[in-house]
Amino acid sequence: MSSRTARRSHHKRLARISAQATDRRTREAAWMLLGLQAEARRRAHSLGAAAVWELVRSVKLNEVLEQLDPTGGLRADLERVCAEAIAEVAGRHLVQASRPLADRFRREPSSEPPQKT
Repeated sequence: MSSRTARRSHHKRLARISAQATDRRTREAAWMLLGLQAEARRRAHSLGAAAVWELVRSVKLNEVLEQLDPTGGLRADLERVCAEAIAEVAGRHLVQASRPLADRFRREPSSEPPQKT
């Protein structure tokens, strides 16, 4: 349970965001996304994938994201940033192995696709 002071400051922040003009919200959303990208990378390098996905599941953060962008685009960007941070740490070998079989054969011209029997 968070302290009363933390809850009050969270509610004040939500009120401040809802009172802002649209262009100011857009700027704040961009800055927030940059900060969350850095946090996702930090968590991916030191704590692992589960800690990165905790950013997406954070209730307080989702409330702020909803106030900044009610359409849900900012939350989708956060999910993309988290996935990129995890992929960055996991390495390229996982990305290549996860490609569909047909796509792998298109990218490697020397290989021929397997014949159906």
